[in-house]
Amino acid sequence: MADDFTTNLAPFAYEGVEFPGDDVSTGFGHDSAKHQGYGMRGADIETTGPKPVSVTLRAVLKNGLRGWTGPTLFPTQYARLLRALETRPEGYLTHPTRGLMSVHVDDVKEALNSRERRGVELTIAVTEQRGESELLDFAPTSTAPDAAMESAAAEVDALAPAGAAPITPRVNDVLTYLDASPRTYLDTASRLTALVSTIEAADLAIAAAPASTHAYRAALRSLLASTLAYRDRYSRGLRTVVVPVEMSLARVAALREVYGDPRRAAELLRANAISDPSRIPAGTRLTVVG
Repeated sequence: MADDFTTNLAPFAYEGVEFPGDDVSTGFGHDSAKHQGYGMRGADIETTGPKPVSVTLRAVLKNGLRGWTGPTLFPTQYARLLRALETRPEGYLTHPTRGLMSVHVDDVKEALNSRERRGVELTIAVTEQRGESELLDFAPTSTAPDAAMESAAAEVDALAPAGAAPITPRVNDVLTYLDASPRTYLDTASRLTALVSTIEAADLAIAAAPASTHAYRAALRSLLASTLAYRDRYSRGLRTVVVPVEMSLARVAALREVYGDPRRAAELLRANAISDPSRIPAGTRLTVVG
């Protein structure tokens, strides 16, 4: 049975990777300077600006959670979220009530319970970076990422101030290119990351504008969130491997836990930034597609 949270709130997501969150603590307030004279009782408190929003939450990555309809939480979603947290210390957090915010990942702790064998929990602490979060207009968010991108882009252009370049053609070009034929992960990530940069630039350009542009900025953040979710959809077949000892890329591909076939070294080359395929240092973390 649906409850008020399920009906109205979006799930948490980091860099587009959705996950169920619990025990959420969101802190905010205002910085101040105290002015107090000698022998004076009390103080004159001057507000100097808002504090950054801080969020601490528990990501429950355990299979069988009621209400979760996304990918398998453990190990699939766990591995993807962990990879995003490890490789992107600064990224975008989608908060159910605060919307999309740029954050720094301050601390992550992993908890395993030997009596509870359906997965693990991560305690994640982040701090907002650019003061861009605000209360959302509550609405369900069950639309597929590509359809959400198209809808958000149309709203952005409908609300755009005079002189702003239309973004719908750019979004359509990216979606058409990606849907035309299977693309490598690097090619896909490159196209979508470039689109993310375009959206960010539009948001920054209007940041100091009057309050009348609020709806436009909200639409831009909606487009950004759906673009990150679309990028994440392409990464669902990804996994990582750590090279145990120095070896060639062909030998890495031949490892049983990778492909078991040295002829697939080219796939590793396309998915990773490798300067010398003949010598991959021990400890290198490689992305494996498929």
